[in-house]
Amino acid sequence: MNRQAHTTSAARPGVEIGARFGRLTVIEDAGTTTDGQHHRLVRVRCDCGSAVKTVQLRHLKDRSTKGCGCLNRTQGESWKRSAGIPSVNK
Repeated sequence: MNRQAHTTSAARPGVEIGARFGRLTVIEDAGTTTDGQHHRLVRVRCDCGSAVKTVQLRHLKDRSTKGCGCLNRTQGESWKRSAGIPSVNK
């Protein structure tokens, strides 16, 4: 049987470094999950500049992960100010 060897790109289709998903930019490949599912992991940096995190590539592609949570925090603070609720600094 003549089998073609898998190349890295064919075996691990992914995303280019620098690709953007919402507020996140891919900065490096981070391997795969260790749960037996072998989902691709990537390291991303958020536009807010304060967060670098590892996420599953599939969550970026299906848009279920768009940022580090900074947008929720700022929108939450904005809502609290408009409602007259004092913010708590942690």
